[in-house]
Amino acid sequence: MSAKVLKKKQPSSFYKYTSMATKMMAIILVFTFSGKYSDQLTDLDFPAFTLIGALLGSFLAIYSMIRDLNK
Repeated sequence: MSAKVLKKKQPSSFYKYTSMATKMMAIILVFTFSGKYSDQLTDLDFPAFTLIGALLGSFLAIYSMIRDLNK
């Protein structure tokens, strides 16, 4: 008796790329809005935490995208 090998069904490329874009957008928005909230708490003249949050979120989103593309 030979064992049947079940192939995993790969998701379509449309689903793969739209989920990747949604995840990137969510990461950037969460970090930007948390930075904006931190700026409101500290009452600074310059929105330093918003800038740091947006940059950090962008770098993490790009890192996440690269990891997903290498899978």
